[in-house]
Amino acid sequence: MRARPRASRRGVEDALPLTVQQAQSNGSGSLTNSPSRKSVGGLSSRTFRSNKQHGNLLRARLLVSLSKHKGLSKWVGLILAVLGTIGWFRSSFGNHRDGSPRSITSSSSRSLHRLARRAAVRALSPSHKHFHEFDISSYALGGMFKYIGNGSYRQVFLAKLPTENVIFKEANWDNGHESGFHTDEYEFMRQDMVVGESFTSNPRFVDIYGFCALSMFSEFMPFGDAEVMAQTIFDRHNPPSIKEGGELVIFNNLTGTEKLEYALQMADAVSYLHNYPGGVIVHDDIQMPQFLLTADKRIKLNDFNRAEVMLFDEENNEYCKYRNNPGHGDWRSPEEYYDKPLDEKIDIYSLGNNFYALLTGMGPFYEEAHSDGVIKKVKAGMKPYIDQRFLERSFAEKKLAEIMVLCWEYDPVKRPDINTLVQVLREAVEENLRLQPV
Repeated sequence: MRARPRASRRGVEDALPLTVQQAQSNGSGSLTNSPSRKSVGGLSSRTFRSNKQHGNLLRARLLVSLSKHKGLSKWVGLILAVLGTIGWFRSSFGNHRDGSPRSITSSSSRSLHRLARRAAVRALSPSHKHFHEFDISSYALGGMFKYIGNGSYRQVFLAKLPTENVIFKEANWDNGHESGFHTDEYEFMRQDMVVGESFTSNPRFVDIYGFCALSMFSEFMPFGDAEVMAQTIFDRHNPPSIKEGGELVIFNNLTGTEKLEYALQMADAVSYLHNYPGGVIVHDDIQMPQFLLTADKRIKLNDFNRAEVMLFDEENNEYCKYRNNPGHGDWRSPEEYYDKPLDEKIDIYSLGNNFYALLTGMGPFYEEAHSDGVIKKVKAGMKPYIDQRFLERSFAEKKLAEIMVLCWEYDPVKRPDINTLVQVLREAVEENLRLQPV
């Protein structure tokens, strides 16, 4: 079995709001078909090669930095940068292991031009921050690192560098294990960084500046995550008291138009994963905190620790499902809680939960004091309560509620795929704009 290209995005860029279309024009274009790539260690060879490519470029950058300290000519730095770019070219478009030539499509040719240009600029630009080009400990001891928080695997710092703010993540050693580190956790971190690097120039994904082993630098997102933006209430131990038929309570200040457009941006980000040319990538952990906000309040997807690159069975002409052990938490699909074989449709179900949070400002099954109660209801096929007055408040909220219910189909086969979901959201956004007063 091997990873197989997915169909092209079928005009997903047309689904973006105007402000995002403008941003998209300065970023990467739509994904297109490309030659099949063999899967290596759970990731396609394209993402697997990025470590090797990164090493070639990094060596060139480090040599350039050393040449400056030794007083060598700037031409030496330029030559080394070119050599690094050549190394990247050979690792990306050399022959296959069987000796057959690796074909270059028009899309990969454009990517080659763009990445080679970026490599040369980054190698020669002293203002760009690279992982091994400055002393991390000096910045930390100098009070330029501020602790923000931690997740399951890493702790997060805000690095206040002279020219910009960036995020620094490192392994969370105080993670409850006696040894403080397990190799399976390293794999989660590696997967996050390698998948993220594959989309680093995409305006829908948080940009990764550099990574090595257990640590990484990435783009700073000044407005936090979508959970904060939607003011979503998740306190299971103190759920809000809402009486059916009483006053309609909404726990965020988003307009109907904002809710619908943010839903579209979330779905669009996921569409890049499901349409990845090297094979379908399942995010496997879609939640509100995984979507971060840029300075101009655009959505970017983050955190790929649990990402799964699906393998393709050529004999049966279908993608191979995988298993994750029984799911936990209160944001997952029925098949995850039942520990059934999984595919990309689990992301669709979780997107429905995100849309519910955008619509109401509450988590799904907000009335449950513990996630165990949520899991029982999801496994039984129950859906979160939707006040029918949302359908009367505005066209945008009505459409969002209808689309949300489609995502909650119990049978994953009946759920829309990501391209259909984006198309439906696009049409709703366009219709909503036409209905706005001039």
